[in-house]
Amino acid sequence: MNDKLKRITSYAYGNVEFYRRISQRCNKDILSLLNNCDWQQIPLITKEDVARNEFEMISDDYKGLYATNQLITAHTSGSSGIQVDVCWSVQDYYASLIPLWLERWKQVGIHPRDKVCYFSNVLELGVEFIYEKNALIFSKTNLTYDKFLGVVKEMEKFEPKWLLLHPSIALLLCEIVENEKIHLTSVKYIELTGETIYDSLRIRLETLFKCQVKGHYGSMEVNTIGYDRGNNQYMVLNDSTFVEILDDNGENVPLGEKGSVFVTSLQNTAMPFIRYSLGDIAMLEEIDGKQIITLEKARMNESIILRDGTKVNAEVLLTPLVWMSTTGEKMVYKIMAHQKTVDEVDLCFFVDDEIDRQEFVNYYLSVLDKRLLVNMNFRFEFVTNNVGVSMKNGKMRWFEGIVSHK
Repeated sequence: MNDKLKRITSYAYGNVEFYRRISQRCNKDILSLLNNCDWQQIPLITKEDVARNEFEMISDDYKGLYATNQLITAHTSGSSGIQVDVCWSVQDYYASLIPLWLERWKQVGIHPRDKVCYFSNVLELGVEFIYEKNALIFSKTNLTYDKFLGVVKEMEKFEPKWLLLHPSIALLLCEIVENEKIHLTSVKYIELTGETIYDSLRIRLETLFKCQVKGHYGSMEVNTIGYDRGNNQYMVLNDSTFVEILDDNGENVPLGEKGSVFVTSLQNTAMPFIRYSLGDIAMLEEIDGKQIITLEKARMNESIILRDGTKVNAEVLLTPLVWMSTTGEKMVYKIMAHQKTVDEVDLCFFVDDEIDRQEFVNYYLSVLDKRLLVNMNFRFEFVTNNVGVSMKNGKMRWFEGIVSHK
């Protein structure tokens, strides 16, 4: 057990209410376990644990900064059906990214001051893009073909050196650039993150943009986990994150065997994540003295299919929840969605007991993508007990769609 791991774990169990309660409930002396290097006895936590106890996850030392909005806040995409709001101190946030920036510089010559474009789902409603220092940030909301064409035109004027994209966004970018014969000649590097990266997409981007394409395996909770070395393998950046691959009983699997990915942030003291389940399936190996993680499948992009055959990214169903989390208290712990037909979508929400159901429905529909409101009927269900999510391709699945439409 390295010193960083021991230090952050000891800090979490001594300064965070959530971990103190876990320790009491389990009747475990965490400090003794750490001194005896008995890491396997340290409790595991899940996204559901965090979603239901977000304020208690914040360290006592940082609650004042949290109350005065002086922490960096980020929102996970909720692709597992569970949205988590994450807090970082400014110092820890940037420290956690140093190993990633060193790899970007070493492998592709990208510097933090280089111009970048990326997409976000938390821009203000109606705001399509903003400039922030050396970044041009676009909204992911309601991305029609015409809106995406406007995005690309703005990129042309901005002349970014690199792009940070989800693969589904990268595919749309390829279509626009090819169809409209646009040349983004300033782009020298594209980094893909958040979903499965197929070789066909990588080759298409490299051919179209004549630039280097790499993948980054990370999460909002720990920021960075690994950097691309090809074949869906990532070199673990273990100065930022400690990675474990565990079986269904919470035991370490042998090197080279598949299991569930658990991570511990070595940097985030404001909101520590200790032995935290990401919901991914992977295997860990030692190659040339370095830890290499191979993902079974990363996040699979899912689509809602409209009657005319149009495909809409299912993430639009998560957008209202992101807005709720930015404007008020945490209300929704989990969402599950099922497109039953081209006209019907069932939505099930795991919510706080005190939520007014009708107000929630009214707000949700007022923010939802208009293409869905015009074409779909929605059935809402609310539960206050934990509801399991199904597994598909090694990822906790929140959305189930129809395969095709004739």
